[in-house]
Order: sequence, then structure tokens, then C-alpha cells
Amino acid sequence: MSPASHKKNEEKLLLRHFRELYYNFPKGKLIATESPDFILKPGPQQTIGMELMRLHKDKTDTNAFAPRSTEYLKRELIRETRLRFEQQSAIKCYMVLYFTPDIKLFKNHIIPLSKSLSHLISDKIKKRDKRSPFQETINNTEHSDVIQSIRLLYHPAVPYSYWTSGVTFLTSSLTRDLFIRHIREKEEKMELYKQKKLDQYWLILLTDFASRSTSFNLHNKLSLWSFRSTFHKVFLFEIFNPGIYELK
Repeated sequence: MSPASHKKNEEKLLLRHFRELYYNFPKGKLIATESPDFILKPGPQQTIGMELMRLHKDKTDTNAFAPRSTEYLKRELIRETRLRFEQQSAIKCYMVLYFTPDIKLFKNHIIPLSKSLSHLISDKIKKRDKRSPFQETINNTEHSDVIQSIRLLYHPAVPYSYWTSGVTFLTSSLTRDLFIRHIREKEEKMELYKQKKLDQYWLILLTDFASRSTSFNLHNKLSLWSFRSTFHKVFLFEIFNPGIYELK
């Protein structure tokens, strides 16, 4: 599968999840496309373009990015773990591995770690009812020097898997400036989106989950901020909490 097809599968899976959770999501045919990512047709003369974007940390934050060799080994560990898991289980799911900060990962770790992690995941979900959607969080203590936790989404109607590494945002790091930066980044492509001549354009900002602090209420903070945008609607979607916040 090409990287573009792999990414589109992730987008389909996450938009399905968003659609089921957002009470005001219009009914209609959803078409996968590019620029924007999807077009929804609620009626014969209605069209809504939907663009998905992951929140990402500022590239000036040197703590946010690991060396290339470490990133390569992370990808290899995810690939090997997925292969071994799929030898044991036929279920398709959205799987996110959260690596420990300042991780020290070596090539000879990959095979034994992947064996252990695939068994851990299989054991955790083997008793779950596969006829219904579910989420699972695995707080892995055995390999806490490498993996902090694993989170997964399962839906019986989804025919493909997507495995990746995850980024956790502290709620206090979800600043108004961070949202504005991401919104502006996508607004730069608005003229391209408008070539499709759609009635509305939605932007869905994605984050796996925001690590909670007792002194910081995300909902209250977002309710105090206002955002202007050429998008008709802008959302923050926490995939694993889950939570949907309408920013505009």
C-alpha cells in the first residue's frame, strides 16, 4: 500500500469516528477526495468540504523531535508488532503506540519487543465483543522504558488497520496561538479548496488526547477563546478521550 493510500485509510477511520460522535453531523454520502480530504453531500444541491489536520508541535521545540535513527527504529518496531499481532488476530483497528521521551531504542530490541507487545495487545482485547465498537488503553509497565502506553480504536465495519506512533499534548500546551497557527496553515490552501465550488468548508483539528491537569479545564479555556476563519466550522477532536470542541 502506498503512503498516500495508508494516510487516506487513517483519515477515513478517524472521520467515521468523528461522524458517530458529533451529534450534529449531517446525513449524506461521504466521498474521499483531495483538497479537501472529503466531500459530504447532505442533499442534491448541498456540499460540504472537510479537511483533517493533526496538531503538531512547533519545529523550534527541540524536545519534540527524536533523531532520525530513533524515528526509523520506532517505525520498525510498530511494523514488526503489527505483523506479529495480525498473525494472531484478524481484527482491524486504529492502533497508537506512545513512546517514552528520551527513549533509547536499538536494533536488537525490535524482535523481542515486537513479540512481547503483540502478545500484550492480543491478550488485552481477546475477550472484547468484536461485534461492537470499542476503545482500549494499555498501560504497559513491563516495557515502560520504551512504551508508555498503547491506545486502540476498533469498529467492526472498518476493513483496514492503521498503526502509528502518538503525540500527547499537555492541556496547558494547547494555547490559542497553537490553534491559530494550524488554522492559518490550512487557510493558505483555501483557494485550492474553493476550486471545488462547495457550499461550506470544515476544518477538523485532530489530537490523540490531551493529558489532563487538575488545574486546567480544557473546555472552560476553549470557551473563552474566539477564532476567526475562512472555514465555516472549525473543530478540535480528541480521538481517545473522546471529545469534540467547536472552535468556530
